[in-house]
Amino acid sequence: MAKNKLKKTYNYLAKRLKGLEPEAVIILGSGLSGILSDVDSLKKIPYSKIPNVPKPTVSGHQGVLDIIRYQKKTVAVMRGRFHVYEGNHPDDTVRLLRALVLCGVKNAVLTNAAGSTSLKHKPGDMLLLKDHINVTALTPLSSDEARSLGTTFVDVSEPYSLKLRSKIKSIAKKHKVKMTEGVYAWMTGPQYETAAEVRMLNKHGADAVGMSTVAEVLALRQLDVDTACISTITNYGTGVIKGRKLSHEEVKIVAKKMQASLDKILKSLIASL
Repeated sequence: MAKNKLKKTYNYLAKRLKGLEPEAVIILGSGLSGILSDVDSLKKIPYSKIPNVPKPTVSGHQGVLDIIRYQKKTVAVMRGRFHVYEGNHPDDTVRLLRALVLCGVKNAVLTNAAGSTSLKHKPGDMLLLKDHINVTALTPLSSDEARSLGTTFVDVSEPYSLKLRSKIKSIAKKHKVKMTEGVYAWMTGPQYETAAEVRMLNKHGADAVGMSTVAEVLALRQLDVDTACISTITNYGTGVIKGRKLSHEEVKIVAKKMQASLDKILKSLIASL
C-alpha cells in the first residue's frame, strides 16, 4: 500500500515535470515562503493537487510546489512543509521529497524556523546545521515505503553535507551575513518546549530546537542526496529569558525579516551547484 502511494505521487510529478526535471530542491520553512519569489517560475503545483501528499494546515506555509529556473538551473521550491504534529505519518512528511528525488533531484537545501536553547544564538541569527538530535525517536525509514527504496540502515555520520556547508559559509561571508554552525534538536510539537526541556537540550549539545527537518534529512540521506539546512533563529526557547512567552506569530514576523538575507544566500548557492 505504502509503495503504491509513492508510485502514484511520482507518476503524477513525472508527467507534469517532463522536460522540467529539477536538479535541486529547496524547502522553505515557517514564514519563509516569500523567498525566491522574484525568480522565473516555470510551473506551480498546489500540494492539494498532488496524490498522497498532505495539505499544510499551519499558517506561514503556502503549500505550493514551485518549479523555478535561476542561472540556468531548474530547482523545485517547496513553499511550505509537512509536520508530524499535523497528524501525519513520517512517510507523509517526506513522500513529496522522495518523489522529487526519483524525478532527478541531487541536492537539497532545507530551511526552518527554530528556537535558541541559550543566549549564544539570538533571534535574527542564522545557524547552519552540522548535526542533529532526534528527540522524537520517529523516523521515515522504518516503513515499507522506505524499504522499497533501498537499505534503511543508513549511515548518518555526515547528515549535512560538508561540501554544501563549505559553499554556504563562503557565500554567507561574501554577502556579509553572520552565520554559525550548530546542532538542531527535533521535537514533535505542536506545543513549545518547557523550560526544563530547553535546559536539557542545551546541556546535551543542541543549539536550537524545532518541530521539523530531521525526518526530511533522514529520507534524503537514504537516497544519497547531498543535504544542507539553514535554521533561522526566530526566538529564544522557553526559560532562556525568564517570563518571556512564545507565539507562532512572533516566529513568522522574525522569519519574514530574515527573508532578504536568506534569499541572497540561496540564489548564490543555486548558481554554484
